[in-house]
Amino acid sequence: LTYDRFRKMSMSDPIDAIIPLPVEGSGEANYDVIVSGAGPVGLLLGCYLAHQGLKVALVDPHLTTGVVSKAVGTMPRSFEVMDRVMDAGSLYASGRRLQSARFGSEGSWIGVLNLSPAESRFQPTLVGQNIVEEHLARRYVELGGVIFRAARVKSIVEDELGVNVGVERFIYVRPPAEAPPLPEALTRVASTELKAQYAVGCDGKNSKVRECLGLGYEGHEYPQVF
Repeated sequence: LTYDRFRKMSMSDPIDAIIPLPVEGSGEANYDVIVSGAGPVGLLLGCYLAHQGLKVALVDPHLTTGVVSKAVGTMPRSFEVMDRVMDAGSLYASGRRLQSARFGSEGSWIGVLNLSPAESRFQPTLVGQNIVEEHLARRYVELGGVIFRAARVKSIVEDELGVNVGVERFIYVRPPAEAPPLPEALTRVASTELKAQYAVGCDGKNSKVRECLGLGYEGHEYPQVF
């Protein structure tokens, strides 16, 4: 999905919602917790932390929340966990109840999975990850959370006071799309350092937080296409 096509679909410019990076050493550069990644996991964690009154900042290289569905199946327990910090009922109502699923391989159907009703007010539901992210992001901002979009974590150094998190301006777009230019107000501070008590990695298999900790990623690519 190109930047121009997104603008036509959303009728708005996502760059308008991006905030400048704070100057290193300023009050705006100090947080209780910094989370790398603003997907569903990072946003949900941010909601939980902000709900407890903590000052939280999320750092994510995307311009906005997801614009395609990706994962679409949301289970009852996931709704219950989200319902603790937001109105998961409205998210649940936007989806479509999942009662069964049919599986195929190499051009033929191989089986059907029937889902029994869960002992919950929520049931398995088809609701796109982009919709989940939209609801979580809205609630996170309502709780006072900050999101530095079009930016990425580049370093993490721990000291006796907490962690120093290096952040730089960076936009991720899926190739062959090209990142749009940012206005001067957003590039004036191209890199900075945020301070916090804790840093959390919710940034996927290529996690910069994991890299800074010297942790590997055990796993491999599957040849199947979903």
